[in-house]
Amino acid sequence: WGGRWIYLGTNYLRMRYLEKCLRGERISLSMLIKEETENQRPKILDWNRRMREANNDSLHWWMTHLAGRNNVGTNFFIYLIQIAALRRWVIENREKLNEEILIVCEDVFLLNAIYENIKVLVPTKKQFGWQVFLVAEKLNYFARAVNRLIRQVIRFGCHFYMARITRPDKLQPPKGEAYLIHQCLDDVSFQKEGKLACRYFTILPEWLENHGKQVYRLPWLFNVNIPLKEVYARLRSSNCLIPEDWLTLRDYIWSFYQGIKTIFTIRDDLPFDGMNIRSLLQRERCIQWNGGLSTSLFWRYWRMLCRWTASLEEIIFIEHYENMPPEHVQAFWAHTHGIKKFKVIGYYHSIVSREFIAYHLPPGEEKSKIFPDLIITNGSLGKKILVEQGYPEDKIREGPALRQLFPQSKTNEERKNTLLILLSMLPEHAAEHLDKILKLHEWLQQEK
Repeated sequence: WGGRWIYLGTNYLRMRYLEKCLRGERISLSMLIKEETENQRPKILDWNRRMREANNDSLHWWMTHLAGRNNVGTNFFIYLIQIAALRRWVIENREKLNEEILIVCEDVFLLNAIYENIKVLVPTKKQFGWQVFLVAEKLNYFARAVNRLIRQVIRFGCHFYMARITRPDKLQPPKGEAYLIHQCLDDVSFQKEGKLACRYFTILPEWLENHGKQVYRLPWLFNVNIPLKEVYARLRSSNCLIPEDWLTLRDYIWSFYQGIKTIFTIRDDLPFDGMNIRSLLQRERCIQWNGGLSTSLFWRYWRMLCRWTASLEEIIFIEHYENMPPEHVQAFWAHTHGIKKFKVIGYYHSIVSREFIAYHLPPGEEKSKIFPDLIITNGSLGKKILVEQGYPEDKIREGPALRQLFPQSKTNEERKNTLLILLSMLPEHAAEHLDKILKLHEWLQQEK
């Protein structure tokens, strides 16, 4: 291709590769995308609110990344913004267009969505044989869902067996008041001595125990590769609430069924600002086949909580607050069951970019059953950000920065002009950051 072209997608390295392969000039939409990120955010929040209301604020809806507006877990929102930016570019430039423009996109569903929204503005044609790519992509999503199902069944079976052989002879549900802290545990958590601690809450469980509280840790095992026998030995010695102790085979089947039901909450009959987004919603449904089966891990908490809390009079749930599926079952359960006293506390553990839409609150969402009764932030800046982004101030309290260890400040003359760059865990994002900084290299050297 020798003419001008546009890339829409999220893979920076792929775009750089295309720049080397294609002779023509790439048209950058970066400034328009930046502007449309701000312009489209209120419309995204309103559309998300209407989708929530159309699903009657159901827990099944909340167990999707679409519900929590997690634009790290789904590309749906960035695709919406990119299409809006492209439409704007076409409208502003169509009078002087006298050539064909090639649009390269990373996904066949995105391709179809672009076509449906651009064909009404300028003559547009799709790649020949795009239907073959569509069928192949759907089959790929289905194969991944089957793979997820098999892996999840094996995982549940292994954990059920290990829980049975390590379980005490008689299970005693707790009485009185209890704190239940959801801990995301990885290999690093098990390599440290003492009771298990996660990177979110660190010393909090032990601090509560030292103040006479009855504390239970609800383990969420994430990328744990240590032998299960060692894992369960540590779980048993750390006063963990192990879901498998309280579950039956029927409960696992029920959890899978609930996960599959989440797929059908993604509706395509709600308009979005005059755009045709059916293809993007079809893509989300395909993704949710895999994601819904993944949420069975958290759906199993429902039946477990019904039995484990039978003798409790008061319970305080402590979760990391990210507005994502891992925290929703516990909050929804607490707000719909008859424990005499309960409180759901969400911990806002890290300050993130404004572009993370999950932390922008549509009007009325704070009344949802998944919303914490109280959000503790990691300091005053965290509270300020949430309030500016729509959160009710009376539901937020300033708290400690449990995740961060701030060493005492030391003056180091040799390093005072050193630039520390914190890179993303995603290679594409890290490459883009380094690429931009390299372009500023000469300026940075002069500014020393």
